[in-house]
Amino acid sequence: MIAFRRLPQGLCAALGGLVASQFPAFFDQYLQSLGGRLDLARIHAARIAEAARGQGLSLEAYIRRFAENADSVVRSQAEVMASTLVDEARLSTAFAVLTRAPAGARPFVLLRHFDLDIAAATADRFTPAAPLGPEGLLYALIGALLGLAALAGGRALARRARRRLAQRPEQLGPGGPEHAG
Repeated sequence: MIAFRRLPQGLCAALGGLVASQFPAFFDQYLQSLGGRLDLARIHAARIAEAARGQGLSLEAYIRRFAENADSVVRSQAEVMASTLVDEARLSTAFAVLTRAPAGARPFVLLRHFDLDIAAATADRFTPAAPLGPEGLLYALIGALLGLAALAGGRALARRARRRLAQRPEQLGPGGPEHAG
């Protein structure tokens, strides 16, 4: 009977550990996707810079010429070029910060530089890994503890809800809701 009572704790700890132990593999695959997008953004940014140099203009002057053009199609190209340069800078910063992040800080650093499109693409192609290294085992332990904490929190909320429901008829009065108050 005691083993059965501990089954939810064991399941929550195992599930939490299993899920969290996959974080290092997800992080590595996310970093690969981010790197691919960064490479592509750098190629596009270099092409824009090369075109500006070919016209004897600075990058800013080149884009400004497009932005000030009377033709709306040409003006829209200025927005595309500007957003390409912004993306390249953002992805470059994220890649640099994520590659330098220590193992224990990676989840928090990832949240700070999180890109939903990259995460979705990573999740679509995610391949689980066996967490045999120290980092995987660390995250498995953290996940197990979080699983146990989630179970304890859920049980505490359930106890509170049961107590409130048990007190409710007393608060309504002897004849039910129609006689209360």
